[in-house]
Amino acid sequence: YYVVETGLMHYNLTCKWIPNTVTAEWSAQPPIKVIICPEPRNTTNGTIIQSSGLGINDTTLYRCPPGYYVVETGLMHYNLTCKWIPNTVTAEWSAQPPIKVIICPEPRNTTNGTIIQSSGLGINDTTLYRCPPGYYVVETGLMHYNLTCKWIPNTVTAEWSAQPPIKGLLNLNDIFIFYVSSIVTKVIICPEPRNTTNGTIIQSSGLGINDTTLYRCPPGYYVVETGLMHYNLTCKWIPNTVTAEWSAQPPIKAIDYQTGLLNSIVTKVIICPEPRNTTNGTIIQSSGLGINDTTLYRCPPGYYVVETGLMHYNLTCKWIPNTVTAEWSAQPPIKG
Repeated sequence: YYVVETGLMHYNLTCKWIPNTVTAEWSAQPPIKVIICPEPRNTTNGTIIQSSGLGINDTTLYRCPPGYYVVETGLMHYNLTCKWIPNTVTAEWSAQPPIKVIICPEPRNTTNGTIIQSSGLGINDTTLYRCPPGYYVVETGLMHYNLTCKWIPNTVTAEWSAQPPIKGLLNLNDIFIFYVSSIVTKVIICPEPRNTTNGTIIQSSGLGINDTTLYRCPPGYYVVETGLMHYNLTCKWIPNTVTAEWSAQPPIKAIDYQTGLLNSIVTKVIICPEPRNTTNGTIIQSSGLGINDTTLYRCPPGYYVVETGLMHYNLTCKWIPNTVTAEWSAQPPIKG
């Protein structure tokens, strides 16, 4: 506590004579006020479970974020205590302790499967495994499975879920006739596609059977067979195996600008870069990246387009003549 009027934690009372009497009394005690901590708050390090109050030595119990624990204690909760700051009339909560995330160990290849990809080591992250060639998961009939990182209750450790039982195909040549035909489009995958000297990846629909990866030819080149400047590779199953591969890259050829070929294909295959938000506007929608496609922008709050008086505008994808590139039209002047 402290004295409201002085801010001190002590005060004097004075013995005063009561006029016209033969008695005296002490002066009145001054108003005092309790020293308290500020209201506790949730933080990135913890969520409040309960608090005993705001006074000196009161405590607030915090729960760590999911998947975290206190380094010093190994617990997933901790107390902060309201402490008086000596020689002041204020108090503060004790410091939050260091916390650490609970993670699973690094996943490893096993005799039951090879790692394809992993989303991480945290709680509920998954690792995708591919069964050994000629094997499948008994429960699902698939040739791949996920293991999930699970917290072990009342501990600060986590572990991967158990690997499922797998079983071998009895005879690959026979079994593929009636078995693999039903699952090949779901579980056998191609390797990650890569850029090559014949093309750069624009987009990919996935790694599964019949998924495609779209490539753009190098600047100044086109596909001989189609006359286009892009092409798709398709993920194809290799019969009687549990693997797949991308279809072959097509022959490409340098463009002769004098033949008129470019004019016939420019509106189909040359694309603009992905549009972006700018200080002059925020993207609302886009019809695509091709020649004459448009992207609709909204002006910043309180601004409008000088030329139209509207608060939105379109940019158009335009071909740069005699090149294999395109660019968006210029952003119009805006005014507040």
